[in-house]
Amino acid sequence: MCRQAFEVGQRKGQLVRSDEIFMELAATLEKPRLQKYIKGEDKVDFLSNFLQLTKSVAPTARITVCRDPKDNMFLELAVSSGRCGNCYQRWGLAITPPF
Repeated sequence: MCRQAFEVGQRKGQLVRSDEIFMELAATLEKPRLQKYIKGEDKVDFLSNFLQLTKSVAPTARITVCRDPKDNMFLELAVSSGRCGNCYQRWGLAITPPF
């Protein structure tokens, strides 16, 4: 699923990432419940490709409107990179859209 979402994003345009999102992705892939789905070498390859194929953007906006605080980092990146549009609807973020 993660790889499929990544490939769809690649086809649709330039993918962006923040350091915070990359660290969250790497930590998530290390969770014990995911170990049966993705092996160590595949994880390293995926994360390496992710770094190479995404543009690093440092969030310039500080946003704290999401009910789930972890969603804020995604919205911050979208707003800071100018790729927000209707991202709150597309991603199903639980916010009131002031953007």
